Amino acid sequence: MLDINNHIVETTMANLFWVKGNTLYTPSIEKAGVAGIARRLVMIDAQNMGLKVIIGEFELDHLLSADQVFITNAILGIAPVTKITHKSFPIGIITRDLQERINSV
Repeated sequence: MLDINNHIVETTMANLFWVKGNTLYTPSIEKAGVAGIARRLVMIDAQNMGLKVIIGEFELDHLLSADQVFITNAILGIAPVTKITHKSFPIGIITRDLQERINSV
């Protein structure tokens, strides 16, 4: 979902994250979105893994340039996203490592 300024907010049922290099990105929830428990845990675990975490306002092009994409919510935990419109994404090692960490809680 996008806000009125075409910035990514989240999905209809989950928070959104993407990885580019050693940086984890997630949209700011200051104007819209939900501060989910899984979202907070992912950001803490990512920092503990040595990843830089950037929370901000991003347009769709930034997301589409990602190496890995995943969503989070309290029920799913972490679920990889393998395709957005025409762009495919692999299930990368960072996504898998975060899944293992979250699933062990």
